[in-house]
Amino acid sequence: MSPNSDATVYSSIFALYIFDLFKETDNWSSEEKDEWAEYLNSFQDAITGLYIPKGFGGEMVSKEVFQLTSFALSALNLLGRKSKFELEFFKYWQTRDAVIDYLEKMGCWVGKPSSGNMAMFLGIFMTIAYEESKDEKYLDLLNCWFEEHEKHQNPNTGFWEKEPIKNHYFGYQNGFHQLEIFSYWKREVKYYDKIVDRVLMLSNSDGTFWSYPGGGACYDYDAVKLLVDCGINKNYKNESIKPLFEKVLDHVFSVQNADGGFCENKFLPKQIKWLINLKTLEFLCFKNPNQNFFLKFRSIVSISRRKFWKNKTHWVSNSVPWDESDLWSTWFRMLTILEVTETLQFYRKENHFRFLRTIGLGWRSHNT
Repeated sequence: MSPNSDATVYSSIFALYIFDLFKETDNWSSEEKDEWAEYLNSFQDAITGLYIPKGFGGEMVSKEVFQLTSFALSALNLLGRKSKFELEFFKYWQTRDAVIDYLEKMGCWVGKPSSGNMAMFLGIFMTIAYEESKDEKYLDLLNCWFEEHEKHQNPNTGFWEKEPIKNHYFGYQNGFHQLEIFSYWKREVKYYDKIVDRVLMLSNSDGTFWSYPGGGACYDYDAVKLLVDCGINKNYKNESIKPLFEKVLDHVFSVQNADGGFCENKFLPKQIKWLINLKTLEFLCFKNPNQNFFLKFRSIVSISRRKFWKNKTHWVSNSVPWDESDLWSTWFRMLTILEVTETLQFYRKENHFRFLRTIGLGWRSHNT
């Protein structure tokens, strides 16, 4: 995953995504693709068809399992290969009531952290089930998914949360994942103007979108993608988005390391005393300070503590320095560069890069 972390199935998948982004997989032999598929399928459970991380002992209906399953199915698709076992877990959701119950239990309508991911996974799985089987039952379940989302969407923010007062940031970070399903199915998004307004309000002076300096690979990409889908593609607030995207691009290149990879963050303060400087004050007070100041201040104080000096994710077993290149950050930073430079028309994308060709993170409708 990175120089100071262990290799995992996640690091293999992210490496594969990066290879494919640069179209390197077009040069691979059939045998090479078979080897990759065999490795990925070694993580598949024979009974459920789910892909389970090594050493995982939790519930099957979980972010860790559904995330790896989604990643693995996208990876197999770009290799032109299939899963080893049947995807029996599709049977978890056979009725509209099952879909509704799942979305409620995951906390999707109250903005519970990661609830957007869980809603997205269900949308991905139902899409794959329909596209592979052409069974109208799955199309009806997808329609149920959309209808429930449209019914519970917050008209004040465009996201799925009861009140955005507690933490504005979780709203857009959750909502991005749900809106990816809308994008794939070309479903009209209500309150798209509210979505754009809120993301713009959360943008920082350094071209990032999270509550501490330097942002993050995932957070920044999520915000950029929302601004493209709900802003640029709707011709809404383009005059505000395009100058912001120039800042975004400058920031992304500032977190590229000498090894060519990108890191999660280079600008986190490691001592609380770092709060007392002009750059941090600018970050804290940039736009709508009355709404965001205390959220940002609390976040910076928290992240400055010693236990957060390294970044811990479930991709790997050990924590790694925030400023160390890693495959996840590199993939997401590259996706951000593609979205921004395409919007600003800096290059002809079809000659160099491509997005994933199946539903999931990294997919785009304008692929080559």
